[in-house]
Formats: sequence, C-alpha cells, structure tokens
Amino acid sequence: MYYDIFKKFDDLLEIEHKEATALGILGPGEVTLKVFGQGGLMMADLEMNLIATRDIDAYAEAKHGTLIKLDKFLKKHGLEFDFLSNEVWMPDETIYKSFYKGSYLAVLRADVEFIMISKALKAPAKNKSLLVDYLSSKHVSDNFFKMAEKYEIDLKEVLHDK
Repeated sequence: MYYDIFKKFDDLLEIEHKEATALGILGPGEVTLKVFGQGGLMMADLEMNLIATRDIDAYAEAKHGTLIKLDKFLKKHGLEFDFLSNEVWMPDETIYKSFYKGSYLAVLRADVEFIMISKALKAPAKNKSLLVDYLSSKHVSDNFFKMAEKYEIDLKEVLHDK
C-alpha cells in the first residue's frame, strides 16, 4: 500500500517538474522522507498486531510547499503527514533503509528496533501492548536490548501492570 502511494506521489512530482521546466520556473524539488513511528512499522510488513494509523511520522527534507502537497495527496489515500514529526525523538544511531526511490522522492524507513526503543522510552504506557508483542516476536534483536540498556529503559517496569 505505502509503496504504491509513494510511487504515485513521485509520478506527480515528475509531472510538476516537467511543467515547471517548460515554463522556465523552479519545480517542487526533491523530497526525502525518513519514516518512523507506527507508519514505519507498517512499512516493515511485520507479523505483529499493528493498529493502522493515519499519520506518517517522518523527518522530511523538502520545500514546505511540497510537504503541503504531500499532505493533501496522502489525505486522498486516507493518510496524512505529521508536521510535528520533527519533535519526535529517535535514537541518534537510528538506521534508515531505502523503502522507495523514485525520480524526485526517496523514502527511507527506520529499522524496527529503533522505532521500538523510541516508543519504549518516550511513551511506554501508550505502547505497552505493542512492546509486549514485539518482545515476544521473532523480530526482537540483541541490539534492541543493548539500546534499552544504553538509554536506561527498564523493560520490566515498562511491561509491568500498574
């Protein structure tokens, strides 16, 4: 689903660039999105119980007007760009892997373990069931536990019923 949506937006950017070039003006520019949060987890196609989200949390490199176009485009597909994404904390060492690369749009997705560390550190109560599901899945990595220690996340406390 996400791949197809990003492909369609990239196609739209390509058309707008051709039109702008013909008129001798600047086009919308290139866009790079580093997606994390629930959208990043959904893009990872995990075998976990994920709750669908409308928000696409991403660090974005793009002209503001192009991000507004992206948000309008996403809304037509039942999604929306979260303009407050730059306020979300992700670990400095987060690894982003290519999800989509087109002519004018590049989308990278944060590795799952980094998204889960962010959720465990910044909103553990809200994400408790997701964390339990992750910790009992085949997706959990040794690196997750190393980062939990580094960021002083007490997983027993996070998972404890209060």
